[in-house]
Amino acid sequence: MTIDVVDGGQDAGTSGASTQGNRAVSFAPTMTIDVDGGLDQTAPVLSTGADAPKVSGDKLVLRYSEANLLGTAHPDPAAHAFAVTVNGRTNPVTDVAVDSQTKTVTLTLTRPVTGGEDVSVTYTKPTDSSKAIQDAAGNIADDITAPLRVNSGTDTTAPTLVADTVAPPRIGGGGKELVLTYEDANYLKAVQVPKTAFAVLVNGTPNDVTAVKVDGGQDKTVTLMLSRSVPSGAEVSIAYTPPGESTQAIQDRQGNPAAGIVEPMHVDSGRDQTAPMLVFGGISTVSGDKLVLGYSEANLLGTAHPDPAEAARAFAVTVNGRTNPVTGVAVDSQDKTVTLTLTRPVTGGEDVRVAYTKPADSSKAIQDAAGNFAKDITAPFPVDSGRDTTAPTLVTDTVAPPRIGGGKELVLTYEEANYLKAVQVPKTAFAVLVNGTPNDVTAVKVDDGQDKTVTLTLSRSVPSGADVSIAYTPPGESTEAIQDWQGNPAAGIREPMHVDSGRDQTAPVLVFGGISTVSGDKLVLSYDEDNNLDTVHKALAGSFTVLVDGSPNPVTEVSVANAPAKTVTLTLTKAVARGVPVTVAYQATADNAIQDMAGNRALDITEPMIHVDNGEAPTDPAQTAGTSGTGTPGTTAHDAGTSGVITTGATPPDASTSGTGTPGTTAPDAGTPGVVTTGVTLHDSGTPGTGTPGTGTSGTGTLGTGTSGTGTSGTGTLGTGTSGTGTSGTGTPGTGTPGTGTPGTGTPGTGTPGTSTPGTGTSGTTAPDTGTPGVITTDTTTHDAGTPGTGTGTPGTTAPDASVPGVITTGATAPDAGTPGASASGATPHDTGTPGAGTTTPGTGTPGTTAPDASAPSPSENNATPSPPSDSTPSSGSPSTADVLDIVSQFSMVGNQANDQTPATPVAPVAGDRNADGVLDRTQPAVHSISVTPNANAPGSLADAPSGLVTLVNDSQDGKVRPGSQERITSLEQKDAPAQLPKGMEMPIGLLHAQVTQAVDSGHPASLSLFVALALNVNELWVQDNGTGVWTNLASAPYGGKTVLADGQLRLDIHIDDGGPFDADGKVDGVVSVVGAAAHMPLSIVGQAPDVAQHGFWF
Repeated sequence: MTIDVVDGGQDAGTSGASTQGNRAVSFAPTMTIDVDGGLDQTAPVLSTGADAPKVSGDKLVLRYSEANLLGTAHPDPAAHAFAVTVNGRTNPVTDVAVDSQTKTVTLTLTRPVTGGEDVSVTYTKPTDSSKAIQDAAGNIADDITAPLRVNSGTDTTAPTLVADTVAPPRIGGGGKELVLTYEDANYLKAVQVPKTAFAVLVNGTPNDVTAVKVDGGQDKTVTLMLSRSVPSGAEVSIAYTPPGESTQAIQDRQGNPAAGIVEPMHVDSGRDQTAPMLVFGGISTVSGDKLVLGYSEANLLGTAHPDPAEAARAFAVTVNGRTNPVTGVAVDSQDKTVTLTLTRPVTGGEDVRVAYTKPADSSKAIQDAAGNFAKDITAPFPVDSGRDTTAPTLVTDTVAPPRIGGGKELVLTYEEANYLKAVQVPKTAFAVLVNGTPNDVTAVKVDDGQDKTVTLTLSRSVPSGADVSIAYTPPGESTEAIQDWQGNPAAGIREPMHVDSGRDQTAPVLVFGGISTVSGDKLVLSYDEDNNLDTVHKALAGSFTVLVDGSPNPVTEVSVANAPAKTVTLTLTKAVARGVPVTVAYQATADNAIQDMAGNRALDITEPMIHVDNGEAPTDPAQTAGTSGTGTPGTTAHDAGTSGVITTGATPPDASTSGTGTPGTTAPDAGTPGVVTTGVTLHDSGTPGTGTPGTGTSGTGTLGTGTSGTGTSGTGTLGTGTSGTGTSGTGTPGTGTPGTGTPGTGTPGTGTPGTSTPGTGTSGTTAPDTGTPGVITTDTTTHDAGTPGTGTGTPGTTAPDASVPGVITTGATAPDAGTPGASASGATPHDTGTPGAGTTTPGTGTPGTTAPDASAPSPSENNATPSPPSDSTPSSGSPSTADVLDIVSQFSMVGNQANDQTPATPVAPVAGDRNADGVLDRTQPAVHSISVTPNANAPGSLADAPSGLVTLVNDSQDGKVRPGSQERITSLEQKDAPAQLPKGMEMPIGLLHAQVTQAVDSGHPASLSLFVALALNVNELWVQDNGTGVWTNLASAPYGGKTVLADGQLRLDIHIDDGGPFDADGKVDGVVSVVGAAAHMPLSIVGQAPDVAQHGFWF
């Protein structure tokens, strides 16, 4: 033992001295002394406390307490004597180093240790004691039998997610758990990690995390509970975003937080062994040209071959029983659908079916991502095509255009995804024109099968090549419209559409037998032609040779007409007299000919020329007139004017006083009545016109015995009123006592025939009636009753005056005493004969006769045609039943084609022109007539009202179609009158339902005129308000309407706005629907209301 001694110097006290005070021998300042300390028998002891074992990295240091030195004779004891665990797992010792001076044993570990890890060590001394931990004296340290905790320092390393194949993220817990395993030096802290910190996708679809569990033990796992079970083989990924609050993050016990999983990490879900299954029940659908098959698949469908061309052949699709080839296939792995592209689009509601056979090349088959193949669809599988919302469409192309079939059928073909509904479409919904003439539809049949046609039966057969058009206006009641099974209505045919009627191959044929005629300078050739003659490429004037009594009469002009007959009219250079022989020849040129619209040429007229009907030569027009008697001229006192309605205008013969000879006979007065505007006044008895007296021998005969009655004529005050539309004039009728007399007996007078000098006079002037006219019924005026002549001759008699004055209905004004009007044709006025001399006893003789008046009356201002004279007695009140029947009978002769008729007087004078505008009604889409019958169901209707015609004019200006108008009448029909009518209302023809067009941008309402027969005794046109149900007389001034006498008919004018209160459909759609009633009401526009709650107001 060596001791180093240092002399600290003399201590004043006890230093260097024994307890007895004996001082020691003094030493040098520093000296080494070998001391025999004896034998060391104490083994090294493992230090604790501050010198306790420590580990850093891969070095674990054990420090020993030893009085001397540790033995280094064997510095490399066997490593296997030590057992080191780090966090419970062995960390093998690879080397041992002993430092004798620092008395430490340092172990080198296989894996470095992180601060904070749980490290423990045990030691068992080797059998070879030389390898054991010992001091320099050979004293061996004890074993460390119990694992000794080794201080590893502070943990600063965060947990790490294990991503290798040992413990990767995986699905567990029956598919509803996702397990994450972490590598950490220590342990995880069992914190509550938020569910929202994780994002899990299963086959691309989020799968919400419902709970999170952190294992704080050896497993070091984080387990997520999922909202939906994950199928085997699913494509699963996870992302983790550490929450902002660090205490909620995944972390170790030292609080070191684990890193986030920024990029979604794959999660092992096992292997998929289940094939996709076709889904039934509406998931498989079709829309347009895309048919989608939905599959049930736990994972994804395979998209390795998403659109192989040959895969399309694996599918067979039928639509309504017809194949619809597949042109493409697309697979959506996420949606798990297979979409087929079809050749033709499918409309909702069609019957669609699909079959599938997997291709021989399995890579083209429907399969999932794991390669499991879907089964074949052997039985055709119905696919939901949705609801049909597409209306049927009229086929107008060359495949199946509107066409004539069987002559009397018009066939419309519709394009429709499904089928048409077999509804009863009203006949009046269609308007068919054949060569410009309406051809009524008599029946409608809708085919609800594959044909999808609407067939109209026509009233007249249609010739081949005819110009045919059709218009269709859907009826107001939607259930009656052309529609498909789902009720989608087809659109109307607003603009008339051409209809294929085939090809006309028949040329026009000249009609013989008196139909070709000549009159004046007009020679008319009539042709038989089913369609129309060509009015453009007509024959030239030089193509005709006309001989009149063998001499040429050159043609100066050629005109062609198609209505009312097919005619070629030649204008001749000179007018042709009646009865002269006329022949005509015709030779067509290369470019011009008599031909039809199809170019079929009529045959030339060659030798022998045809003879044209020119009538018979006229006979001597002069009439033999009797010799006028010599007597006092008869004077005719005019009627003093009876107020009230005058219905029949017959003039009784003039009872002139008999002369003493045969009375002269003279042609009747042909004076034209004055123009009638508002109130009508009887003609005056003016100074007779000039004429040659008749000559003849007086007749002999016995006159009836009796003295003429004498009486005072009634005198009456003229009615006064406002002219135009005003209150009718009120006049007090004249009062007078009728004359009484005893019949006398007289001997016939004998005398020389009188000679009469013709009088010269000016036309009478007639003042118009100032009374406001009421309804005009017929044109009738009574003639005067002359004073009997005085003489012994035979009395002269005067034929009735043929000029009929205008009609009045309110107060009639007494005529003035002016001169009669001049004859329009220059006829001789009535002979006033010179009276013969005789006694006051009436002579007996043959009465003279007067030829009828041949002059035509001048037209009235409103162009009314005068009524023919009648024998009826004048009336001062309403027309009698006989009068009514006489007039309205002219309206009852209704043929199959109302618009083609030539109405009898008193309607329009032009054939088929009921609104008297000079244009045939059938050529005007805005003019339409129908035959109406009495409506027996309507209380108050006229029981004896006959059938007749009513005419409606659209876009009307005073009853005539507005120039350039494009409007039309699409339907007009008669309906029953309402069950209840206001008291006093008469509705003889019930209701009229009409539909007319009115351009939305026209800027004015639909202007309508309704022409009705006077005999119906109506004066109002009532239309119902579509909102309130109130009925209003629109033919009245407050509503811009009016009632007018026109062309022997009553015209009712009204105005209705498209979409307004009186438009029955209530829509601004270019169509005005009218429900109207031509009626008579004692009041003007205010009527008495029936049961309001049930039938609406009448206002």
